[in-house]
Amino acid sequence: MNNYLLIISLVLAGCQTVLTDVEVPEIETKIVFFGNYTNLKLTNDVSVTYSKPILNSSSSAGFETVKGLTIKVTGNGTELNHVYDPLIDAYTYPLPMDFIPGKDYKLLITNSDGTEITAQEQMPAAISNFTHTYKLQTNEFEDILEFEFEMDDNENDTNYYRIEVFATSEKDTLNLYTDFNYFDDRRAENGKIKGKFTTYFWSEALGENTEYYVVVSHINNSHYIFGKALEDYNPDNPFSEPVPLPNNIKGGIGLFSLSNSHMVKLK
Repeated sequence: MNNYLLIISLVLAGCQTVLTDVEVPEIETKIVFFGNYTNLKLTNDVSVTYSKPILNSSSSAGFETVKGLTIKVTGNGTELNHVYDPLIDAYTYPLPMDFIPGKDYKLLITNSDGTEITAQEQMPAAISNFTHTYKLQTNEFEDILEFEFEMDDNENDTNYYRIEVFATSEKDTLNLYTDFNYFDDRRAENGKIKGKFTTYFWSEALGENTEYYVVVSHINNSHYIFGKALEDYNPDNPFSEPVPLPNNIKGGIGLFSLSNSHMVKLK
């Protein structure tokens, strides 16, 4: 028995020595950009932060915004310049900017040291002949939204889409969960794309006069791949392996996206 305890002590001591002698590799901190530009002209801010490598990141829970950047989006003879807004700790741009379907737009970020970060995407086509039906019920605990839709499909190309559902009132605006978030047109039949989903929400969180909006967006392939990767990401699973999120940013990481969106207000 004593020999058994001695062996365990030696193993633990050896493990401790190995761990203390290992040098943590230095991982480069990169600039992370997230911006989705849409024809709806509802929001006009983008996030630009420093990445937080796992092995040598700070203990802070948040991400540090990169200041002193020059950011602009150009295309079709127009230029959209961004400025840093300290009130929201993000970069904003003036509205409106008309993104023309089928035209390419380029993101250019210039750092204070002269290094550049770029990305390029094409504005998707507008959603055509969108029709919908819905049922909104309220029970003792929650609101239940059942939504069904149909729209035209462009059979000459592969198309990608995103659905978002928002609840809004004088208090706040919340993005609601739906299990029908990202999809493509492989489900199309006879030139039509059809879909349906159900969303549950505790409306008392926003108080009286809560309104609902459904936003259906025609998105870039890069946005679709990124969104599907987020859906499959499960950090709470101890057996899952870390997988780098896809991105379309050169010189940094993140996502530059153009969306042609259609919004429905549910009365």
